[in-house]
Amino acid sequence: MLEYLALGCFLLCAVLGVYLWLGTPFWPLYFGLLDVHIWAGALFAIISAPSLIIHLRRYRAPFGRFHLATGALLVTGAVLVVVRDDTPFEGYLVFALGLILLGAALPLGIAALLYPKADRERASPRPGRHGFSLTLATVLCLSLGVMALVMRSDEAQVPRQYHSAAGILLVFLLIGHLPIRFLPERTPRWLLVLLCVSSLIFWNLQYHDEHTVEIYKEAVVERWQTAVSPANSTERADPSRPHFELDAEAGSASCGTAGCHEALFRQWQGSAHRFSADNDFYRKVVALLVEERGVDEAVFCASCHDPVRVFAGTVQEAYAQGAPPPGEGVSCIGCHVALDAQEPYGNGVVQFRKPRPYPGASDERRAHNIARDPRFHMRNFLVEHFHIHGPSCLPCHRLELSEDMGSHASVAIQSVLASDYPPGNYPAAASPGPSDQGEPDDLAQVKQEYYGNTGCIECHLVTPATIGEHLLAEDGYRGAYGIYPHSMTGLNLDLALYVSHPDADQDAIARVRKRAQAFLAGDVQEDCVNPTIRPDNDTPSPFSTRTPAARDEGVVTLDLYASRAEDGSLALRTETWNLRAAHPFPIGPFDLFEVWQEVLVTGSDGEPLLRRGFVDDSHRVDPEAHRLGARELNSDGQPIEKHRIWTIAEVVDKRVIQSGSSVEDSYRVVVPEGASGPFSVEVAWRLRRANQDFVDWVYDADGTTFPIHDMARARMVVQ
Repeated sequence: MLEYLALGCFLLCAVLGVYLWLGTPFWPLYFGLLDVHIWAGALFAIISAPSLIIHLRRYRAPFGRFHLATGALLVTGAVLVVVRDDTPFEGYLVFALGLILLGAALPLGIAALLYPKADRERASPRPGRHGFSLTLATVLCLSLGVMALVMRSDEAQVPRQYHSAAGILLVFLLIGHLPIRFLPERTPRWLLVLLCVSSLIFWNLQYHDEHTVEIYKEAVVERWQTAVSPANSTERADPSRPHFELDAEAGSASCGTAGCHEALFRQWQGSAHRFSADNDFYRKVVALLVEERGVDEAVFCASCHDPVRVFAGTVQEAYAQGAPPPGEGVSCIGCHVALDAQEPYGNGVVQFRKPRPYPGASDERRAHNIARDPRFHMRNFLVEHFHIHGPSCLPCHRLELSEDMGSHASVAIQSVLASDYPPGNYPAAASPGPSDQGEPDDLAQVKQEYYGNTGCIECHLVTPATIGEHLLAEDGYRGAYGIYPHSMTGLNLDLALYVSHPDADQDAIARVRKRAQAFLAGDVQEDCVNPTIRPDNDTPSPFSTRTPAARDEGVVTLDLYASRAEDGSLALRTETWNLRAAHPFPIGPFDLFEVWQEVLVTGSDGEPLLRRGFVDDSHRVDPEAHRLGARELNSDGQPIEKHRIWTIAEVVDKRVIQSGSSVEDSYRVVVPEGASGPFSVEVAWRLRRANQDFVDWVYDADGTTFPIHDMARARMVVQ
């Protein structure tokens, strides 16, 4: 009886499995039948081992093979789990395969242990066909099904897709196992191979539609309603421009409570993306923009800072009084409904689509259905060659002004593209310093182009350097292999000081700050350690021939040289390299960010001989400090105030460090008569999120000031 029950469960699973395999989540009764399929599979998993024992009691079986198979699965699975590659995707695939093999070995080993030897001797012979192969396929199919059920998000993709393959193989093997007269009594190898190959060919016919989540944008445009966000003032003011009702799907909390993306949601909760429209800086500036240029122009800012309202066509309503009500900034849907962007990238102009809601009578049921089968959900929100290995970050991390926005100049004022910083405006790669060999020829091979050897997400959606830390991360990232963390780490160290959302999660912000500190200290994947050097051309480090007196490898790499001149003065020179970023450093906004060099030279008595770049009592930086960045001037030739970028007429004094390149700074220190060495030299690159004039305007000069961070600091002694 138990055998027939097991056979019935299997047949029910097989019939429903074929329907589910061929169907989509929008077919009639899809999710109801999926639940039945899962419960039937669970019952089959429970009774499969005892029913197999009963079945084998009747017939002789080569049980030595079962012991051998169990041992092989255990050893192979353990090896794969232990020696997996420490990378998000490859490491996950190997780890998942190891768990699958270990899971398959368990019921097989139980069956081998429970089958009494006496029963084996009394069993009556019966012509059998590939019973051993059928048993292995059954165990594999059940193990994969369990993993697909309990895993979430990208984790479940591998077991889910191979569960279908194993299930189809199982159907073919079972047909061949039944006592069909015209089949040979025992399965020849050619027939077993034919059955396996036929099942895999059959499975492959549906593979692309069933399991491929890397949907290309051409297919997205064919299947979904799409639109393009406004690119000029005419489009921004047009109330009839295309937009979609996204409110029902805009809440990022649903991504964290549905059981799939809890860790990613927690990471995003503390990120700068989360508060891109809910921070004191943005709200103050956008209110000024609305006052001076009207609410339609708020769409320009919201395209990057508040994209869901742009997609939904609600910016004018939300920004009517200036600053908008609390929102979600760059939310989950704010990034993931975008599918393409055209060159020249910039100003948040993207092509986006209206997601198709999942079937379900309530939010809870829809979340349940997504967890059961997220394939279509993933197709809704992921586009290959845009979100992954593509330019998805560029539209918002490149800001280009024109007269259309009120500017008196057409200029890119914030960009990660090297092409926006013409070589004529920036120092070329400096010489390597004192060396008999001069500049190495292979230094010219260092690429100074966007991406370098690494894309945006490989560094800024940063994964800790080892999978061990990945599993134990404080942000709750429990074994979510194959998914990029969504902390969006960078220089966002001071977010807690200016977020303004009433429901801000300070613990989440603190976790992201800690992750950002580790990121800036170099705790990144190997590909992000030095993204400016391409390993495929064996380019060595540009430091291979250089011997500076002092060096600090921080966010930038600072080389310090110092010597005594013939007239007794001190000659100081620094060479600052951008080797940690695949884009220029810094990228702006130049009227807010401050990056400057601080220099202190003291004699043996401790008295300063040179003190440059320090902050005064009013928290202003020394105007003579050597800086990185640029000055943005209005039509009167004065630096713009209050981040009024729409008044820019000219950008001057541009000075950034191209990726893989360097800049030089030199000082000559006059040594007074009677002063004696040794002389202490200390040089640092320092960064502040916002200059004091802007902070005073935002906070009504209430004494608020922003912390200053070291990017690199080098020290030496000159005799």
